[in-house]
Amino acid sequence: ARAQGELNRFVNSRLLREDQWPLRTWERYIVDNRNDRVKWACVNWAGAYMDQHTVLGLDRRHIDDIAQRISELGFNCVRLPFSTEGVVENPVVLDRDLSANPHLQGGKRMLDLFDAAVEALTKQNLMVIINNHNSKSGWCCAFDSEEGLWYTPHYNESQWLQGLVTLAERYKDNKYVVAFDVRNEPHDYGGVGLTWGDGDPKTDWALAAKRAGDRILTVNPNVLIVIEALCLAKDLRPMRNHQVQLIVPNRVVYEVHAYHYFQMYSMWSDMFMSWVDTRRLAMTFALIPILIIAICLRAWTALRCIRPPPGVLATSVGTWVFLLSFSFVVFHIGVWQTMRTTSCSVGATGEQLPCILFWCVPSLVGLCIFLCGYEYHCGARCVKRWLHDHRQIKACCCDNRGESPTSSSREVVGNDFAALSTDDESEASEAEWSLCCWSKDFESWRVAVKVMRGDMPEKVAWDSGLCCGLQCFIFAVILLIAMVGIYVFAYIATSYWWFQRHHDHMWGFALIQGHEWTAPVWVGEFGTSAARGNYWLQLLHYMSARDVDWAYWVLNPEKPLTEEYVVGQGWVRFKEKKWVNETWGILESDWERVRFPWKMLDLARVMNSPGEWVPEDYPCDRSIYGSECGG
Repeated sequence: ARAQGELNRFVNSRLLREDQWPLRTWERYIVDNRNDRVKWACVNWAGAYMDQHTVLGLDRRHIDDIAQRISELGFNCVRLPFSTEGVVENPVVLDRDLSANPHLQGGKRMLDLFDAAVEALTKQNLMVIINNHNSKSGWCCAFDSEEGLWYTPHYNESQWLQGLVTLAERYKDNKYVVAFDVRNEPHDYGGVGLTWGDGDPKTDWALAAKRAGDRILTVNPNVLIVIEALCLAKDLRPMRNHQVQLIVPNRVVYEVHAYHYFQMYSMWSDMFMSWVDTRRLAMTFALIPILIIAICLRAWTALRCIRPPPGVLATSVGTWVFLLSFSFVVFHIGVWQTMRTTSCSVGATGEQLPCILFWCVPSLVGLCIFLCGYEYHCGARCVKRWLHDHRQIKACCCDNRGESPTSSSREVVGNDFAALSTDDESEASEAEWSLCCWSKDFESWRVAVKVMRGDMPEKVAWDSGLCCGLQCFIFAVILLIAMVGIYVFAYIATSYWWFQRHHDHMWGFALIQGHEWTAPVWVGEFGTSAARGNYWLQLLHYMSARDVDWAYWVLNPEKPLTEEYVVGQGWVRFKEKKWVNETWGILESDWERVRFPWKMLDLARVMNSPGEWVPEDYPCDRSIYGSECGG
């Protein structure tokens, strides 16, 4: 046997022998009893968690043939989902769902069919990871589904634990049942925001997973315990500060799911337009602020480059900084509220609150700049007058009459005010008045138009026309910066650098050796349809570079729907079961032929450890496959 601390990670995803068990974790790897790397290259076989209460395909093909086909395709393990209802209630499986397997017909129950699936798979030396997918049988999952919690109105925590322990007892002598995935895609539901490590028995998912893991390990100490990340298995960041410790050490594997619509930056390309079209649109719209800036600069030159009064410039800049920053504050508050009330309060707190606080700083800075400019131009003059004669406060620029100071008002305050009324201050006073009370003086516009038509340049006083021109110029500069920023980000959002950065931040950090949070991470669900696009290529590139264990979703060519999620209506239940094409399925409807050979060729390149992935060009036609292309 290899010495403790040494690892052979250069292995194939070969089928393992019984003498290599039990499996355990070592740093970020799953290893056998000789410290050889064991890489999970799995596929999900769906059905037992649905209303049929059995793996699907048994009405088309013999169960042993399906298991053999999985092995032939190069997979070395199968994620086998079940429902708590199926185990606790153990309902009878209809013979029509078993027509290609007459030996399984005749009133057999859910657990009998689950036994048959496990037996067929393990006879092929395929490892089996048993997954508690949901509580109530049916199609799963969505952010507003009650299945987000490990306890539901239909099945409580005790029944959830009972289902897991029942299967652990049932397969404790089968060495190829190597792990239990204790719950699928935990997320907030019904006002309950899931937490990680705070000790609350109703919300602490890490604590609940520990309870389940300890119960399973009491029955069978040789299996691994798979614990999914929060927020529909997207966010593993809380694990940095709190790692789950089970009664048997070196047994925890963390699980994440990686669908293209799980990425925040993919929502734009999913719901609106591709990032390529976004770049084109940004380039087109950038012409508008460029034209406005050119006109403003030409007019400013025609007016002999007159400089705005300092207070006007300060209040203008302060106003725009405040409005722009505050709009980002409002945006992030909206995102925070949406995340907090749907599926991911942990992510909302961790991501959006820092952004809100960040944008509050320039908002306050902009407000301070505005107030300083306003005080400099208007308030200071009013204060000076009030100090000389508070009875003449109505003479300041912001009086109730909305009139600028006149010579008569100057006479009232007498010699004291006359001392303040120098020629320069009088000129500044008129400029300040246009700032304070918004006059109707647009003389500068008339002069600018005349000069641009060929007249001689003229010097004019600062007026409301120039003030409006300054606002247009600032707005155009901001719009141009925004268009350039969108154009640049549209490139970044589809780059592998951004993809890697995002996934490292969410869960890939756990794969870095030498930290207290280092642990194996298994991508338990990912997939694509006919679109061999940006998302697919970058994910395989990432999984190869990080040497990630994985399970493709899904083997099945079809899926039966009894309910469907409709935007605005939630889950709509059908009167009769509806069979639909499973666009992500590996196999055709005969459960033999591979639907998309390129998909299996791609997966084969990340089955070994380390992977052999080589990045390729963008091959996806968005006009055919739409947002599935991901770019």
